[in-house]
Amino acid sequence: MMIKCEEVIEAYIERINVVDPYINATVERSIDVALKEAKKVDSLVASGKYTKEQLAAEKPLLGVPFSVKLLLNVKGECKNSCLKLLIY
Repeated sequence: MMIKCEEVIEAYIERINVVDPYINATVERSIDVALKEAKKVDSLVASGKYTKEQLAAEKPLLGVPFSVKLLLNVKGECKNSCLKLLIY
C-alpha cells in the first residue's frame, strides 16, 4: 500500500491544529495551497510519467511537507519580519 501525499499533509495539518495553540509556531498557514499541491504530487506519481528511480533522483523532496520561517522570502507569501539592532 502506498501512502498518498494528500494523506500526509492532512495528518500534518491535524497535528498542527492540536499542538500549535500551545507552542504558537505558525503565523500563516497555507493549508489550501498545501492540499492543492499534494493532489498534484499524487497525480504526478500516479501518472507513471516518472519511475520511482527518476522521482528519487530528480525530485527527492517531492511531497515532503515543510514549514518556512517567516523571515525567509517565499514566492507569493507576505514577509513581515524585521531585525532591530540595539546599540547602547
